[in-house]
Amino acid sequence: MKSHYEILEIDPTADAASIKKAWARLVRVHTPDQDPEGNRLLSEAKSVLRDPQARADYDAQLHFGDEITELMEKGQLFRAQEDYDEAIQCFKEVLAFHPKRQEARNQLGLCYSEDGQNDEAIKQFRKLVSLSPHSALYASNLGQVLWEASEDDPSLLQEAESWLRYS
Repeated sequence: MKSHYEILEIDPTADAASIKKAWARLVRVHTPDQDPEGNRLLSEAKSVLRDPQARADYDAQLHFGDEITELMEKGQLFRAQEDYDEAIQCFKEVLAFHPKRQEARNQLGLCYSEDGQNDEAIKQFRKLVSLSPHSALYASNLGQVLWEASEDDPSLLQEAESWLRYS
């Protein structure tokens, strides 16, 4: 199977303008009427490579896909078994391959929270809401862990309520 870069016949370092230009050139050859599958692949490649977050995810998956998939599965298994030390290690390794992998960061935050490491969980969820400010899931997770931490630090209660209302 060809990569998005191969489909668009561009270098992996191509910028947004080069991606658009390559797509425009190739879409004339692979029209929806004559080559619907080729046209679909071109549009998908352009869409992924022009979105910075989607492109980062794609590139990481392209280079480290098997390792990331294996580590995510192992981390989720360890989390289900409540072996938080091992799960945390797996999700940290995923983030070493792909620091913006939000699913791994969310799982890491949940592991920290479930292991009673609220300060570390808060750091992960704060990072997530900064990366994805409109995610109700990440806002809810941050609010929940702040709520739990407010038992020891009542100054966190107002912020917890704010995030929980937001979600």
